[in-house]
Amino acid sequence: MSTDFDILPDKVEVIKYHRFENKDIQSEGALNELISLMFDHPERDFYVFTEKNSKPNSLLMKANKDGSILINEVELFYYRHPRDKHSFIRIPRGGGEFEWEKELTKQGPMFQRTKLKLTARMKRQLEALNKIALEKRSDSFPIELKPNLFGLGLDLNKLFRFVRQFFGKRR
Repeated sequence: MSTDFDILPDKVEVIKYHRFENKDIQSEGALNELISLMFDHPERDFYVFTEKNSKPNSLLMKANKDGSILINEVELFYYRHPRDKHSFIRIPRGGGEFEWEKELTKQGPMFQRTKLKLTARMKRQLEALNKIALEKRSDSFPIELKPNLFGLGLDLNKLFRFVRQFFGKRR
């Protein structure tokens, strides 16, 4: 028995993304958190939504200029979803198919969606910093098994850091 309509899709794609608004990135700390999140999740997409006629985010523009973040894709015709103030929907030029979409485009405001990516240079920098931090952590144990007095040595600098770190965690 066959059916007249087939609802099986050709393809199902799951995309993870992070959505920010201009107001979410207002400090160097927030920008650094964004960069860290982008580094930790390179498989995800990152977008910033800004009102069409508003000023661009100065921190993002500075990060783009100094080569930390790549901004190379901007899409228009996004509007805040009427039922979910944290979501945006794209309604093509001309107002969309449904009456509520046409009403939403008249009320506005229109937003632009800007895609953010880490530059290859920033990825290399962060990878190097992570590698240095890992090497410091792995090289912190003070006892050495090298040719020393009785085959056992003690690095006093590492011992001091180890003791300070050990007792610091217990507080």
